Amino acid sequence: MSVALNLVLLYAFMQFILLYRKHGQQLFLWYGLSAVFYLLTTFDWFLADNGIISSDFIDNVNPFGWTRVAGVSFLLVALGIENWLDRPQLLRFPFIFTLIPILLIVSFIFIFETTYLNEIILGIYEGGAILVAMLLFGFFLSKDGKYLVVVAGLSILLLGFIVYWFPGEVVTTNSWIWKLILASGVGTFVYGYAIFVAAEAGSGNDQQPAAVEP
Repeated sequence: MSVALNLVLLYAFMQFILLYRKHGQQLFLWYGLSAVFYLLTTFDWFLADNGIISSDFIDNVNPFGWTRVAGVSFLLVALGIENWLDRPQLLRFPFIFTLIPILLIVSFIFIFETTYLNEIILGIYEGGAILVAMLLFGFFLSKDGKYLVVVAGLSILLLGFIVYWFPGEVVTTNSWIWKLILASGVGTFVYGYAIFVAAEAGSGNDQQPAAVEP
């Protein structure tokens, strides 16, 4: 199931890079960067099991913690840009503020060596990102039903987050369950998002959140 999650994240990365190349909007680039860092995170099983990265290196440097915090930081940047683009021109905050989540990467310096603490902090970051996305795209859905598939994907991701954190045995003995849910959620979100962007581009609508470049 780890391979399936790898493939879905690779699909997400390629899809957002294609959108970026086609539309030239940096919003898609941030989504793509988030996907690629989470893709690197999900390769932990391959790198560790094959001895490419030693267990001592993983314990001391925590490389997959760094890729996770980068992934969630870039996702929050993308969501910030979504919010910025949806606002009327007069109500937009300075665009530079959308980059504030990158500071999470800097703050990770202080906790990356404490395994239990950084796992909790990363969980808070990721859970917060999913809730922010749910609220943001839920609001978009209230204005345009075309966001339904996107919100459905986020709902599946929220379910995966809950399954990962609360039935503790799922993480260790039945990890395929949450990986399957996460893969389904990411795939549904990206598919729905790409379909929506294509539909908006085809209709010539330049008023939607993903259709304006700052």
